[in-house]
Amino acid sequence: MPIEISVRADFKSVIKGLSDLAYKQLPFAQAQAVTAIARSVQKAESDQIKKVFPTATPFTQKSVGIVPARKGNPVATVYLKDIAAQYLAPFEEGGTHFLGNKAAILDPINQQTNQYGNLPLRTIARLKGRPDVFIGLVKGVYGVWQRPYTRPKGQRRDTSKKLGRVTKATNTTGHLKLLVRFEEPKEVNQHFGWEETAKNAVAANWHKDFDDAMAKALATAK
Repeated sequence: MPIEISVRADFKSVIKGLSDLAYKQLPFAQAQAVTAIARSVQKAESDQIKKVFPTATPFTQKSVGIVPARKGNPVATVYLKDIAAQYLAPFEEGGTHFLGNKAAILDPINQQTNQYGNLPLRTIARLKGRPDVFIGLVKGVYGVWQRPYTRPKGQRRDTSKKLGRVTKATNTTGHLKLLVRFEEPKEVNQHFGWEETAKNAVAANWHKDFDDAMAKALATAK
């Protein structure tokens, strides 16, 4: 979702009345101003990600990049890096959650998540390695299930834990426990606001960034 910021037309209104020195420095000031505005947009978009997606990972939070403007080409581009753009696009354009190389959305039911609300890496592989866990369809729900612990016949009720047969991870509920549910992609219910955020940031910072860039250009003029 790239956003291009150009001042090819916008600068026409400010050219009138410039001194010869200022006019000479205009291309440099243009590039400086547009790049400054792009950085303002970059920050605004990063802040918007944190606002709309409070549990976004650092990778997502830092996924907004820019291509600076250059002298003679006063166009800067603010963009989302490829991987993040894929899974954030539905939140801007509508549609279902992006799965990537996953077969389904993983919904933790009785599994601890990390600080970003996601299952830690290799959780599914670890669970599949347990003899009391299986992946399958139970009562219409497809996911990772854990069988209940069954005390061996004749064993006293209070000895299972002492013998190491029952741990914190053991299912002692007496019935199947759903650990992770596999879900089909759903329609997104949040709006990113990528374009609106960019437009608001440009409107809010345009004049200040241009004035600062022009002042800097004139101060370094030779």
